[in-house]
Amino acid sequence: MRLPVLCYHHVGEKLPRSWPLLTVSPEVFRRQIAWLSSHGYTGIHASEWLAWMRQGTALPDKPVLITFDDGYSDLVEHAIPLLEKSDFKATIFIVSQHIGRASTWDVPLGHPSRPLMTAEQVRECPSHRIEIGAHSRTHPDLRTLPDAALKTELEGCRSELTELMGQPVNSLAYCFGFQNDQVRKRAGESYDLSFSAKPGLNAWRTDSTCLRRMFVHSSRINFALQVKYGIDLHAVYRFALDRSGRLLRKVLPLSSRSVPLTGQAATGSAQVTDVNR
Repeated sequence: MRLPVLCYHHVGEKLPRSWPLLTVSPEVFRRQIAWLSSHGYTGIHASEWLAWMRQGTALPDKPVLITFDDGYSDLVEHAIPLLEKSDFKATIFIVSQHIGRASTWDVPLGHPSRPLMTAEQVRECPSHRIEIGAHSRTHPDLRTLPDAALKTELEGCRSELTELMGQPVNSLAYCFGFQNDQVRKRAGESYDLSFSAKPGLNAWRTDSTCLRRMFVHSSRINFALQVKYGIDLHAVYRFALDRSGRLLRKVLPLSSRSVPLTGQAATGSAQVTDVNR
């Protein structure tokens, strides 16, 4: 059994200055869901993957886990109705202290803040279709927090969402995809499953505190490679640009290192920092 986990953020129209990789249009989303259906894939919840790993509960022949980070309000209009119509399940990872507010974490990255789902919208998600997961209390880079603050972000989010939903919330998506040994250790104490931003497919041996998950793009070829083989050509391209930028910084004369890199090397380095949200 192999499980592709797909990561979306916004499903709607792109805003000025918004990061293109984190937004897919409703038409692209519809096309991708149709592709999954026509190729025999069945949407599952994170809890179903956990049940298969622990109890051997049966899964569809070709499962896929569709996830959304942050809980942006455009999901209510564009994504959830299509999932209902197409008979697909998904998991939405919610920032518990920002429910009904806006994505303040977008602004320092140079992107516009967007409205998030309200408590009522989160509660009214159809449970047979949408499962709620955790995305921390305030969306920090968890790696930078002292241990006490880290525990508060993780345990507090689980407690607040469990109270909101009236049932345990047992899955987590790391903010920006960032994690390290300490973050994974604390996550494992509060959650049964935690998702990173590493490309690839998941199997029963995959570390449950660092499950693989891939950002979804509009490219049809890239989407098919992600779902079938866990290959993300965009991630490979960004990695190559980042490495080339680092190499240039090493070989440039000292007098040139204070001059900002231009062209693809500089852009690639910035993209790698920005994309893991």
